[in-house]
Amino acid sequence: MEYTQESLRELAERIYDLDAEVYTRLGSSLGRVFNRDRERCVTEIVQLMMQRDSGHQLRSELALISNMARTIPQKADRSRVMTEYNAILQELEKI
Repeated sequence: MEYTQESLRELAERIYDLDAEVYTRLGSSLGRVFNRDRERCVTEIVQLMMQRDSGHQLRSELALISNMARTIPQKADRSRVMTEYNAILQELEKI
C-alpha cells in the first residue's frame, strides 16, 4: 500500500494524540514523549516515518508511550489506549 503525505500526517497525529491521552490519564508530568507543540511534533514524526532507517527510533518512542499506558489505573481507559496503540503499531508495520 502506498502512503501519502496526508496519510502519514494522520498517523503522526494519532501518535501525538495517544501520547497526550496517556499523559492526561496519568495526570503525571512524567512520561510525555512528544512534549513540544503539536505541529512541530507531528512534522517530526512524519519525517521519521519517511526515513527508512529511523523506524526503530519511532518504535522505541511508541514503546515508551505504551509502557506508561500500561500504568493507567482505570482498566477501561487502559484498554482503550492500548487498543489504539496496537492499531497504530500495525499501521507502522505496513509502512
